[in-house]
Amino acid sequence: MGGLATMLMGVWMSTAEAVDWPDLSMPAVQSTQKSRDRAIIIALEEYESMEGVRNATMNATDWHSYFTTGLGLPESQVSVLTNATASQMRIRKEFKRHGRRLHQDGRLWVIYIGHGLTMFDGQQGAILPYYTSTEPKEMYAQAITTTDMASWIGKSDAKSIFVFDTAFNGLDRSGRPLSSSFPTQAGIVPSVTPRSTVISAVSAEENAGYLTENSRPALSYVLLGALRGWSDTDDNGWMTLLEATEYADMVLGSQTPTIQGRLRRQKISQAIEEGPALVRERNDITPVDPMSLVPEGMLQDDVSLDALLEELQQQRTYEVQIQKEIDAQVSSIRQDAATNWKKVKSFASTRVDDPARVAVYAFLREYQDKAIQVQGQSFTVDIPEVQLAQQLLSQLAVPTIHGVEFTWVSGGNFEMGNTQLSSLKHAVRLSHSFYVSTTEVTQQMYQAVMGENPSTQQGDLYPVTNVSWFDAIRFANALSVFEGLEQCYDITDRSSAPEVSFPLGTNCLGYRLPTEAEWEFVARANTPGGFSGGDRLSRLAWVDSNSEGEVHFVAQKSANEFGVYDMSGNVSEWVWDWYGEYQVSDAVDPLGPGEGTYRVQRGGSVDTGVSPARVDSRYPVEPSYTSPFQGFRVVRTVPDL
Repeated sequence: MGGLATMLMGVWMSTAEAVDWPDLSMPAVQSTQKSRDRAIIIALEEYESMEGVRNATMNATDWHSYFTTGLGLPESQVSVLTNATASQMRIRKEFKRHGRRLHQDGRLWVIYIGHGLTMFDGQQGAILPYYTSTEPKEMYAQAITTTDMASWIGKSDAKSIFVFDTAFNGLDRSGRPLSSSFPTQAGIVPSVTPRSTVISAVSAEENAGYLTENSRPALSYVLLGALRGWSDTDDNGWMTLLEATEYADMVLGSQTPTIQGRLRRQKISQAIEEGPALVRERNDITPVDPMSLVPEGMLQDDVSLDALLEELQQQRTYEVQIQKEIDAQVSSIRQDAATNWKKVKSFASTRVDDPARVAVYAFLREYQDKAIQVQGQSFTVDIPEVQLAQQLLSQLAVPTIHGVEFTWVSGGNFEMGNTQLSSLKHAVRLSHSFYVSTTEVTQQMYQAVMGENPSTQQGDLYPVTNVSWFDAIRFANALSVFEGLEQCYDITDRSSAPEVSFPLGTNCLGYRLPTEAEWEFVARANTPGGFSGGDRLSRLAWVDSNSEGEVHFVAQKSANEFGVYDMSGNVSEWVWDWYGEYQVSDAVDPLGPGEGTYRVQRGGSVDTGVSPARVDSRYPVEPSYTSPFQGFRVVRTVPDL
């Protein structure tokens, strides 16, 4: 490192010109290689209750481009969580998902650009998600510790690389406390586990900063540039994390990046990109006038020292008393709000209806703009459950798209399979809530999204038919794009048949086909009976005995207890799963077999008899097959509160 240090310091001191930092948004000049790595990028340019890190999302975008374009990672192997999407719940889900799915030949990257602090024990560093209160006690409770991260990624810790572009001292990048009431911290250089590799932006008592010329968060910008080729001082075409960190250490004069862990010397990136000319402008240091730090009006010329001290003591006593009164009232209100929120959430989560909406609205009316009066002054009370209530109220406003309505279904436990055949009956739990279209996708909706109508018997309110499983998958992705949501399926066209993967599973927040378990849960609707809605088939379903062999408008028969129509009869419906024996051991959010020849259809149609219309009947169909008697409906996972 000595030669590199000497070379860089010579350039650093040689001129007064500023550094012209390169644009990292262009693809890296390197050999693109398919990689089994995975990456989680977390960037907090905004926080709910405090100022974020300027230009954090720009650095996140550049890292995303590096992983996908430079290292060749598929989009499904890279998660980018910015601002409000970087909630504690979402971060936990992505850590668990990527940790669980990391290939034995891959590495797990975690890039964090935000605020950090040190926990009570003085040993653990912690990062702060978007929903972080400025009250110290709650800030600690909402923080994500290095122990949390280690438990979420499990055994993948040995192949994990953490880049923390933050200081763990509870200060922002201007050196101010994240909260006026937050205790002073010295900060630490954290580790996740003894086996993981961690790059920290600063040493224990330093503060993370920005690059002067482009206002980018310094470490995450310079480290990325180093991996693109800037740190290749030995001209061998390969960068290691140690080389990249040493490079960052040399060019960031006000902070000292550190690296620890087993992957420090591993070859990471093959690149030849030229870095910037390392020259900087040396600013003159202007000493601070101590008198400028004294609040205006507090120091009077004609007051003796004893009198001043007595007056200041009185003022301090008054301020302490005011704060005690504020803390007491705020604590009482927050306890009441937390208790009432549990009641409201329990009531509203049972059923999506007007009483549920009124209950949540009433909670918001009570607590959204809560204020207290102390000594004639008004203080606003920050109540964390208000944000959750706003989210829940938004979720209760279920969508309607091109005339097709949706209903919210809360997850739960049920017995799946043929209840008359114990060998097929098994317990399943759906751990998530989801929206489901109350009818099959109509021709009007399909035409609006896809620009075509393949149905034989045409009309806006008829279900779309003559659609293969692949057509239904493409529609779901197109509807997600149409609504500005993430696409749930990765589709690769092949000469024989498209290859479809479902990388996020039911964690995906876009539109998709229901899993077979979701379909049966909705069809049963917590109601006994062989058909969706009970046992009176003629009231519930169009089948061959009462339909005259023709498909009918949607929603002409009675709905089930969830308010969903035609899950028995009219047209049969595609679901996600491959056809095969039930994976009984996969009892939580099952996705069916990993491969197969046929996909599952459910519900029967006007062309079938009574038996296929039962809620527990299933049958295999080639995914490329089309018929005037088969259609589909779509679902969308509701984000957790």
